Amino acid sequence: MKIGTFGGEVLRFDVEVQSLNEAVQGFDNAVRNSDGAVPKFKVEVQNLDEAAQRFGVEAMKFNAEARNSDEEAWRFNDKVQNLDRAVQRFPVVCVLSLTLDPGICLPG
Repeated sequence: MKIGTFGGEVLRFDVEVQSLNEAVQGFDNAVRNSDGAVPKFKVEVQNLDEAAQRFGVEAMKFNAEARNSDEEAWRFNDKVQNLDRAVQRFPVVCVLSLTLDPGICLPG
């Protein structure tokens, strides 16, 4: 091997070592950045968990309101049925009351 060729090889080796050092530094920087990203990620996950819990609470409130709404609808339906029964009984009451007081059912 000639000395000039050996010097060129050493120079190329130096360049390769420098490139390798830069790659290692880049990797170190990436690791440091990812270390900073991990706590941020944990905070985001925690925020997501809290949002999911709030959503669960809102869903439970909505379900409770829906049940209350159903109960109100059932009570309203019962009142309508009671009113319907009363209207159906009205002619019977009116006919019976004609004998006692004709003014109750007759206009005027």
